[in-house]
Amino acid sequence: MLMLIIAMVLAGVTATPSRADEAAPSQTSTSTAPSGEDVSANIVDTQNLLGDNLGAVTDAIKETYERTGVTVRLIYVNSFNTDKQPDAWAAQTLKSLDPPPNTVLLAVASNDGNLAVVVSPDSAEWLRNRKTVDKLSEAASAPLTDGADVNGPNWAKSAIDMMKVIQTTKSTATSSTAASVGTIVMIGAVAVLLVGAVVLIVVRRRRETEHDAERVVEDEKAQDEGAREAAVSDAPASDADRADQNVPAATDER
Repeated sequence: MLMLIIAMVLAGVTATPSRADEAAPSQTSTSTAPSGEDVSANIVDTQNLLGDNLGAVTDAIKETYERTGVTVRLIYVNSFNTDKQPDAWAAQTLKSLDPPPNTVLLAVASNDGNLAVVVSPDSAEWLRNRKTVDKLSEAASAPLTDGADVNGPNWAKSAIDMMKVIQTTKSTATSSTAASVGTIVMIGAVAVLLVGAVVLIVVRRRRETEHDAERVVEDEKAQDEGAREAAVSDAPASDADRADQNVPAATDER
């Protein structure tokens, strides 16, 4: 029953009698930042824990959406009234809201001392990975425990600090993605240069090989011609030549 009431409140159906006739915020629109009324519908605070800081928290929700595209929902109740683990309760509650992608829910049971941060499963990898969720939980928990002031837990600071981590993580993820793309482009450029260098070397070696082969053929031809000329000059005189050479000698004898 508690989750049903929370779901109806967060959907803007029956938050208070004064809001009963207002239109529920769109669950699927992510192209523009939510209005002030939409943001207030994202908060269930049955104990008025946010008090005078409600405006600062709603401003932080709007700013977080504008900078990161992440929708933040907040639930503050006395108790989750369940035997389930806080994370399981929060995940089931978020699922019942049919949230858009990249939605973060901070659920707090003030009397039980339970807190849970869950992310819609169809969110971006940088937001839904375990490390990010742990960081968000730590940021939300600190002002309620170790960072609590003399007046007790600082509920508004808890929500705002969590949203600051969302913004920082998004910025880091974007920078990492840009760096990765730059690295890939650089590697691609280097690969192209290497391929070009290899092709140039292969072509050059092929030309050198062809030139060497032509030179060998020319040398062989020159050697063959020299050998033929030497063979002709060294060949023995024919019988006719010898006869011609002996005629003058016979004439001289007579």
